[in-house]
Amino acid sequence: MKERGYTLLEIMISIFIFGLMVSLIFYALSQGLYQYKSVIQKTSTFWEKSKILWLHKIFSSTIDYYVKDEEWFPFFEGESNIIVFISESSIAENLPVMAIISSEKSESGKKRLVYYELPVYTLNYKEIKEIINSEVFKKYRKIIILDNLDSISFEYFGGDISKESADWYSYFSGKKQKTLPQFVKITLRENDTKKSLFFALKNNSNLKEVYNEIY
Repeated sequence: MKERGYTLLEIMISIFIFGLMVSLIFYALSQGLYQYKSVIQKTSTFWEKSKILWLHKIFSSTIDYYVKDEEWFPFFEGESNIIVFISESSIAENLPVMAIISSEKSESGKKRLVYYELPVYTLNYKEIKEIINSEVFKKYRKIIILDNLDSISFEYFGGDISKESADWYSYFSGKKQKTLPQFVKITLRENDTKKSLFFALKNNSNLKEVYNEIY
């Protein structure tokens, strides 16, 4: 019996069906990949926003942690690339912590906003300064708040307790001003986009102007 081969029409129909199946498969894969990317992006955005909200909590829980170096003052040190203060809110510790927010360079050369914390216990001014200067705080708990930025800068709104006016400063010291700043501004730049984050501090050190006179 002679075997019958495929006709041209049958071959063309088979190719059409095969092509249609391949197209449907690629469409399903592309849709799945799009949904996956969308979920990842939304999750990433969610965690970034959560970290920023958490920073608001850290700043709003700032403590007037008084230390002494010749005279008493509430500890706070802020420069253009690092902020150090004492907060009663933390990630995991039940005790007040020394909170450090730092602008650091990543392996790619970009900037990242990094948070560190360590228990403060009863550290004095000299001990706190030694921890900052030696950067030993980098051995403690660390969270990368934001990454892949072109620049990060910090500014502080406040004034000396002896003055009736306040202003923005690129450097703010509790030792010099004898008070805490009222606001901290973190300015971020990524490509051509620039935005500023504002954080309010719980500041009642102005009520303690006579601290040195009493003690």
